[in-house]
Amino acid sequence: KDVPDFYTENGVPDFDFHLNTGDISQNASNLYEWLYYNVYADEFCRNIPHMITCGNNDLVDKKYGFAFEHYSTYEDVPTLNSVGSTVASKDLPMVSTYSFDLGHTHFISINSNQEEMYNDYGMSPAIFLDKQARFLDKDLWEVSQREEKPHWVVVYAHLSPFTVTRANRLQH
Repeated sequence: KDVPDFYTENGVPDFDFHLNTGDISQNASNLYEWLYYNVYADEFCRNIPHMITCGNNDLVDKKYGFAFEHYSTYEDVPTLNSVGSTVASKDLPMVSTYSFDLGHTHFISINSNQEEMYNDYGMSPAIFLDKQARFLDKDLWEVSQREEKPHWVVVYAHLSPFTVTRANRLQH
């Protein structure tokens, strides 16, 4: 079996983690696309941390990101009612919104999608964005208060706030 260039001679990945900024699928409603991704990401998912943020094409019916809850193995994921006022009738996880440390680096994933899935729980997309902004502020403040601060902080999302198209939800 041919070993890709990014593997060392003994077949172990030559990197510490895999960061995926979304669009695992072109149409999240097509099961075969997820299966295809997982067949080819098998070694990544099994042997090293595989951190994902949700892309717009990963949303079932272009509005439901709940599939990403099945990828979550991280601790202390923020919930809808954990930051700011309680507005959701059910305290669900904030999809693709989390942070973690790896070595001297602090990573923060922000969901840049228009998450309409929370509408059924009494929360509009605007409130979801506000809660994410509060999570980001709180997380960055907590990191700034550490005795041993990380050397770098990396914030990532599917859509970049610095792009040729302006996504209003990211400007918030």
